[in-house]
Amino acid sequence: MGHYSSFIVKVWTDETEDIARGYIQHVGTQETRYFMDLDKITEFILRHIHTQYSELESEQVTAEGDSES
Repeated sequence: MGHYSSFIVKVWTDETEDIARGYIQHVGTQETRYFMDLDKITEFILRHIHTQYSELESEQVTAEGDSES
């Protein structure tokens, strides 16, 4: 069974400084991060995906332990 995550991402550019900045928010937790580097978007998403995967694995191990009792 899979899980999904939703994010709100706003990016704006400053043509005079040639940079992009913005923020990203994880919809489920409401955690928000502001950034001035687009790579930070990927880091934020991957952290949430890995956290969800770890929680899912933990739930499966717990469920398997309960069924053995």
